[in-house]
Amino acid sequence: MGEDAKLNKEGSTAMFPRSAEEPKNSHWTRGVYYRALAIVGVLIINLIFIGVAARFSTRHTDNGSFSSTALVYRGSCTLVNRWETALSLMINILSEVALGASNFAMQTLVAPTRDEVDQSHAQHKWLDIGSTSLRNLFAIPKTRLALWFVLIITATPFHLIYNSIVFKSIPANFYDVILGPSDLNPPDIGSLSTPNLQNCLGRYPYDYPWSAEYRWDDFVSDLESDNYKTLNNDECTEYTNKNTQAGSMRGGNKSVFIGSTVGGGPWTGQYYIKDGQISAISSAHVSVSPFIYFNVSGHDETILYTLYDFEASTCIDNVDLSKKEANSTCTKAEDLVNWFKEEWPSKKRLDQYMDVNATSRITIDTYGTSCNKYSYESSHAVTDGCIVVETDKICELMYSPYISVAISLTLLVKVVAISIAALLGRSRQMPLLTVGDAISSFMADPDSTTEGMCWASHQDFSREVWKSRQVAWVSRSSTESHRQGESRIWKRLQSPKRWMHASRTSRWLMALVTFAIIFIAGAVLLGEGVKGEEAVLVGDGISKAASSAIRRLLKNGFDSENYTLVTFGAGGNGPEWGMLSYTVLANTPQLAITLTYLWYNHILTNMLAMAEWTSYGVNRKSLRVSSPAKNSGQRPTHYLSLPLRYSLPLLAFSALLHWFISQSFFYVYAIPWADTHRVEEFVLSELGYLWLPMLLAVFLGAGMLLVLVSLSFRKYKSFMPVVGSCSAAISAACHPPQDENTENAARGLLMWGETAGLLDCEYSADQFEEGKGHCSFTSLATIPPNLEKLYA
Repeated sequence: MGEDAKLNKEGSTAMFPRSAEEPKNSHWTRGVYYRALAIVGVLIINLIFIGVAARFSTRHTDNGSFSSTALVYRGSCTLVNRWETALSLMINILSEVALGASNFAMQTLVAPTRDEVDQSHAQHKWLDIGSTSLRNLFAIPKTRLALWFVLIITATPFHLIYNSIVFKSIPANFYDVILGPSDLNPPDIGSLSTPNLQNCLGRYPYDYPWSAEYRWDDFVSDLESDNYKTLNNDECTEYTNKNTQAGSMRGGNKSVFIGSTVGGGPWTGQYYIKDGQISAISSAHVSVSPFIYFNVSGHDETILYTLYDFEASTCIDNVDLSKKEANSTCTKAEDLVNWFKEEWPSKKRLDQYMDVNATSRITIDTYGTSCNKYSYESSHAVTDGCIVVETDKICELMYSPYISVAISLTLLVKVVAISIAALLGRSRQMPLLTVGDAISSFMADPDSTTEGMCWASHQDFSREVWKSRQVAWVSRSSTESHRQGESRIWKRLQSPKRWMHASRTSRWLMALVTFAIIFIAGAVLLGEGVKGEEAVLVGDGISKAASSAIRRLLKNGFDSENYTLVTFGAGGNGPEWGMLSYTVLANTPQLAITLTYLWYNHILTNMLAMAEWTSYGVNRKSLRVSSPAKNSGQRPTHYLSLPLRYSLPLLAFSALLHWFISQSFFYVYAIPWADTHRVEEFVLSELGYLWLPMLLAVFLGAGMLLVLVSLSFRKYKSFMPVVGSCSAAISAACHPPQDENTENAARGLLMWGETAGLLDCEYSADQFEEGKGHCSFTSLATIPPNLEKLYA
């Protein structure tokens, strides 16, 4: 390379002459300051939220002095849901504002100056202009590199934890099941009242202290006041499955009355209900049955048995009767127990049985003469349906002081870093932030390393055509005539390319692979949700079960109480982690969405930049630059990458997508309630997901991808080479004719085309053979290029 290609401060600063009419604090640095102010605004809002939340949390004495979570409000689930939705949307908007401002500052930090571009070109390397870039990190000073890393690191909390700064609890409450005869008439329930029912139905001294106290009088009052709904077997099954998750009972404080075709009862306990059959799995509450205890009397003492602790051999050994009489009495008692377990008779049938088969030495306690404090073994009864008594649910709105402080400190660091970046910008050489900046610079001071390559696209430099040309040039004789004859590579222009060619194939592959991974993960979770619902409905047939499952999942909507538990491994529950660990895991998809957005934004930016670039081959117009020169026709740009008509919808859709993801995959804090008491022993932390918001997220993401792919098939307007963000390809298009006023040309109207005047540097028009030409940006007259001519 000749001496004229070496860098010097004078030549490099000539791209934007700084005169008295052009202030040192240029337009672009004000944009950086404005972004810092935007983050200050986000910080202020965040601090106001912390102050208000802390003030409300002091009203609740069960909050600790400083813990990972704090209670803000306890009460109506409707009110909690509204506040949580509103705050989540606000948080997503604030996050987009903070990250957008940070991305703007990061792009200005990696935007190269003309000196840095020239240094890279001298080594046959090119830099990115007008888009985000990792390539440029290797060409910028360490101070800017350090600030860039600070901003990228401080972006991580916004992806992983900011969405969980506020969250709500899921009511996970215990409910009672009362089994009774199928012919029970709710309005006449009061006629069944007996002293034993009033004494035994409800909390018993042997129950847990948190057990719900639902007494017979309360039950009668609820039914007589119409505070219930009647469900058939299918609805009953759906109801109980909906309200049971991971061993807890979800929903409000409910009592379910099951109508049994067998008769008997009523009794209470915990039950598993499926396919019209109720199975008692335990009885934590008092039970009342037509036959709970029976007595076997000897000569001097009486032994008390239950249906489940009686054994004939033990009875024979313990009862004080003769061997023969003991065998006869205990055998009859065994027959009674077996018959009762098979038939579960009504009181009338039990009395008839006792009259015919029992002896005077066997007596029973009927309808709760004794209240059973023991647990039932497994038992079953066929059901007709159920009557549901539903009370108000209790929800809690929580916030995390840890996350609040972490986000505030992160915002403060961002403000400092961006302010320093703006200060550095005032003292450093004007960066090439946009393609217009680069054109203006290369027009004022053409880059000799790309001379004679006006046909070059970014793909040509990626294929190292530039490097091979330069090596050949340097290795030849340095005589004037030899350079004139050997240094140019003549090529024809290509027909207009499609928008997809603005980005390299590798970037398209990375974007599409990332999209595919996210879509596959979403489809798997959607399928698991349908399969989980099908398992309940598969008796109806697979196709009917699938359609019913989808309808039920859609009906669940955005109601987080109807979440599906995320399992780990072969159907097991997740590990017992803390709130912050679950939060990070729940927000991991946000990080993946952000990565996909960056690829999306980069590709769309390049396509739109090239759409404007190729328009210069059709129409003469002024440059769009970051800092317009005074008294010039240059147009200011309020964006570095995307025009507002694209960036605003993209920002809105991105925020909506992040919100859908936050609503579809989230941290679950389930609090069991018994009456109005929290059951701390069973508070549950886990991960859950909702089907509908995940489906909407998949549809929205697919729609955004479809828009991008559709745009990529559009054709550019002219024969101009597609340069992408490649600095060398931009430079190759900026070698104006010799009679061009290079100092002021970029300030007016420009057009790209075949030049009619003398060529710059050593090459003159008479050295071109017929059928050859040169194309460049110029303010002079141009000739429309054609595909049959050779250009260099």
